[in-house]
Amino acid sequence: MTRHRLAAGLYAPLRVFLYEDEKGNAVFEYDQPSSLFGQFDDEQVSVVARGLDAALEHALRQAAEWADLLTLGMKSLPGTSPEQANTDLPAFTAGSFPA
Repeated sequence: MTRHRLAAGLYAPLRVFLYEDEKGNAVFEYDQPSSLFGQFDDEQVSVVARGLDAALEHALRQAAEWADLLTLGMKSLPGTSPEQANTDLPAFTAGSFPA
């Protein structure tokens, strides 16, 4: 992206905030790259930014799926004590909040 607009480097790397909501769910919150980089009004930058939107969402969804699998695996492991089985990881919800 900086190859097209050097100033785009102000917004890289991207930031993702992970927190637990009041229901105990983990939430990923982030600004969509296309929102951040759209201010440059440069089609080459926008194309890259839209690709980053999709790649970031995909990566966060995969992380959420892996966390769910790890939680399920811990509950089904032989020899897992009730105390260990009750240390659930929260369910992950990918959330995108454009700037």
